[in-house]
Amino acid sequence: FMTERNTQGGYEKPVVFLEDFATKYNDGPFCSSKDGQNIFFTRNSTAKSEKSLDGSQKLRIFQATVYKGDIQSLMDLKVNSNEYNCAHPAISADGKTLYFASDMGGGKGGMDIWYCKLDAGGAWTPPTNMGDKVNTPGNEVFPNVTPEGILYFASDGHGGLGGLDVFEVKIKDDKAGKVYNMGKPVNSEHDDFAYNLNEDGKKGF
Repeated sequence: FMTERNTQGGYEKPVVFLEDFATKYNDGPFCSSKDGQNIFFTRNSTAKSEKSLDGSQKLRIFQATVYKGDIQSLMDLKVNSNEYNCAHPAISADGKTLYFASDMGGGKGGMDIWYCKLDAGGAWTPPTNMGDKVNTPGNEVFPNVTPEGILYFASDGHGGLGGLDVFEVKIKDDKAGKVYNMGKPVNSEHDDFAYNLNEDGKKGF
């Protein structure tokens, strides 16, 4: 769904954003490139041919192009697999790095934060794990990255106030610095996740 802020500072009635592409299962969360021309979102696999060996349907990341307000070229990313989940896409400000959460093999355990780079030919490179500064044997999910290269994510493996907490880390040259728990009031004794800031970095959700 989407909504717009009105002149009184509130929000209009939500409307379905991906109505022409909606399925009977789950679509979301969603992000877009800075220019609004590319969108990325999570979707439950629905095709019988996409069932995993254990019979479950995994989460997949889709990319689409927006042209004159219409959504075109819906694409199932190559990083997806019938045997593991890929979810929660977050695109960098320059559009060249796609962060996401996945429980694919080769990680630290549970869901990890991974990233792909956009190569010179416009294709996404094979995924790279963010490493053990970010990832733990627990779950790291819901990444979001600012234009300044601050990566926010939720984790239940770094220790915190309870359940999933929101953490931040500076990314430079694709390397993670020190991870910080954002503390109260962002985090609580319950699950806190999907931290998103406005472009000015002063307000968020």
